[in-house]
Amino acid sequence: MHNLLLEPTFTVRQGLKVTLPGLLALLASDEIEDLTALRPHQMPAWHMFIVQLAALAMDRAAEITLPQNEARWRNLLSNLTADTGNDAAWTLVVPDLSSPAFLQPPCQPDVVWTQQVSAPDSLDVLILAKNHDLKQSQMRLAEAEDWVFALVAMQTGEGFGGKKNYGIARMNGGSSSRPMLSRVPVKSETDARLRPGAWFCRDVAIALRHRNRVLADNRFGYMSNGDIGLVWTVPWVENEQLSLAQLDPLFIEVCRRVRLMQQDHGIVAKTGISSLPRIAASEFKGNLGDIWAPIHRRDLKSLTLNEGEFDYRRMVDLLVGPDWHLPESAQKREDDRHCAILAAALARSQGRTSGYKERVIPLPDDMAGLLDTEPQIVQSSARILLDASHEVNKALRVAIALAVANGDKQALSSGDFRFADSCSDQLDKTVDRMFFQWLWPLARAKAAREVEQEKELLARQVTFLVREAIGLLKIALPTVPCSSAQRRDAERSAERFLQRQIEEHFGPLITFKAH
Repeated sequence: MHNLLLEPTFTVRQGLKVTLPGLLALLASDEIEDLTALRPHQMPAWHMFIVQLAALAMDRAAEITLPQNEARWRNLLSNLTADTGNDAAWTLVVPDLSSPAFLQPPCQPDVVWTQQVSAPDSLDVLILAKNHDLKQSQMRLAEAEDWVFALVAMQTGEGFGGKKNYGIARMNGGSSSRPMLSRVPVKSETDARLRPGAWFCRDVAIALRHRNRVLADNRFGYMSNGDIGLVWTVPWVENEQLSLAQLDPLFIEVCRRVRLMQQDHGIVAKTGISSLPRIAASEFKGNLGDIWAPIHRRDLKSLTLNEGEFDYRRMVDLLVGPDWHLPESAQKREDDRHCAILAAALARSQGRTSGYKERVIPLPDDMAGLLDTEPQIVQSSARILLDASHEVNKALRVAIALAVANGDKQALSSGDFRFADSCSDQLDKTVDRMFFQWLWPLARAKAAREVEQEKELLARQVTFLVREAIGLLKIALPTVPCSSAQRRDAERSAERFLQRQIEEHFGPLITFKAH
């Protein structure tokens, strides 16, 4: 029931559904704008899944060019599961538990089933923060495609979910996440809307090329004859694990025992436990040759977002910092035109998720080349901006704390600075919003050795920051606790301190008055 190879399942626009092979054909032809039922937090997992699936199918058939024909894709996908003898591996509901179903491995009769859920949301994100933007079991009237997207998100992106509920191999530990860092084709330099089809074509080509390099490197233990690409087609025997030597470098994993069942009111799912993770690869810390995963150069581990954000500091670190290797999908290709940088992950910490985190940074065409050919220029410009932002923010914090201490710098205590937290955070958010709009022109001027232009840009950017800091200080001063008799002098001391600090650090670069 619900054969994805034959039954139109995926809504590509209102009133039009297509099969899985039909969807691949549309992507290969760059004729798709959106999957209307795909939720934002499911997008990275779905993209990685569909790219790996297409690359596996093409590699097995020695296909060189991306097919744009639904019938050809159907043959390629069928060829991936030819040894199963039927289309069960592409079917959502298969009553015979000894047979695979889509992203559902064959099970032994003694599997311990622990839970039954009636909504795909309950599979998608198993442990939720109290105020997460999605709540479990809210999607009661689900369609087949909703279950597909939920299965993909869980089986290829889930972390540790409690005793005997293990996460995927492509993350650095059960409380980590599967990160994505990619260059994504967009409509134009001024229109940052993503082009799913062009992105798919780009990453399939990268995945196929990178697969050969991973096999030649052999640091991961993959073998050229490792023939398991679709892990869900292999029986999951209790106390047995798959080794990397058995897997194709593009393997699509499943981390949980799950089976969908058809009932009178619709599809439901039952989930089971396992004594071991499905794949034995914990020593690799998520570094398994994934084309989207940033890898730490020293520790050789994939990125862990925890409860953090893709803020400007982290993005600078990932793109041009010394600690991270830029993944293949984030590197420039010769035929790249009009791209953006996309960073995405589901933030996860001990026992819960902290929400889906995503950042899209428009990337001017000239900067795309500069990031690859002369990253030190971008890094140097970024460091100038980072230092300037830090100094302005630090000066604002001390100025506010000084007012709390009645203008007496000697009386400052650590507790005084907590009254500056709100303003400091607001200023930092302003920097976060503007940072890359400032960085690209600054790096462009530095690369062209236009010294005066570089100085003018920096002066403009620092002046903007200082004005923001002055405005925040004026808002904060009347609200902070301070002796009423000394408030006027304390406020003047705070304003003078901010002005002195800015003049000391930036000198003649800018001219301003704090009051």
